[in-house]
Amino acid sequence: MPGNTGQHHPDVDDQATEANVTTTSSHATRAQPSSWSISDVAKMSKVTSRTLRHYDQIGLLEPESTAPNGYRYYGQPQLHRLQRILL
Repeated sequence: MPGNTGQHHPDVDDQATEANVTTTSSHATRAQPSSWSISDVAKMSKVTSRTLRHYDQIGLLEPESTAPNGYRYYGQPQLHRLQRILL
């Protein structure tokens, strides 16, 4: 989408980067998980998990991985793609 570069979806970015906090010596550092469940992504982006499954079905946003039990997991590149889709 022309003109939308540089914008971000605050809920996805903020929650993705603030997902975990670990404490080391005298200060806290942020550690990002390597992937987020479909439920986590749905909550962060304010779309339904059904919408994310639909995006997968039509090839718009495929998960980073799918567990043997069928659970979908999304990595940082997928979160950035979702961000672009939602703009």
